[in-house]
Amino acid sequence: MADNNREKLDNNREKLFNKSEPLPFAFLNDLVNQKIVIKTSAGDYVGTLKGWDENLNIVLDDAAEIKEMELIRTHKTILIRGGDISHITPK
Repeated sequence: MADNNREKLDNNREKLFNKSEPLPFAFLNDLVNQKIVIKTSAGDYVGTLKGWDENLNIVLDDAAEIKEMELIRTHKTILIRGGDISHITPK
């Protein structure tokens, strides 16, 4: 089982680092139409990644805004400024 997990990790690492585009864009390309979590200083956002630009401004559909483990509001579509993002993870 451990060998299988290591092989998956190695394959994912190889896919990310062997792309001709910058690493953040390669990472985001693999997450299009998937649920992601975005952490900002103002709170967290969970939604479906729809797009981004060269400044890493992110567009999410069907997003939830969460602060201190509490749902603040929902958004059909939201734009999050790249400069406000501390990190992005797949859900």
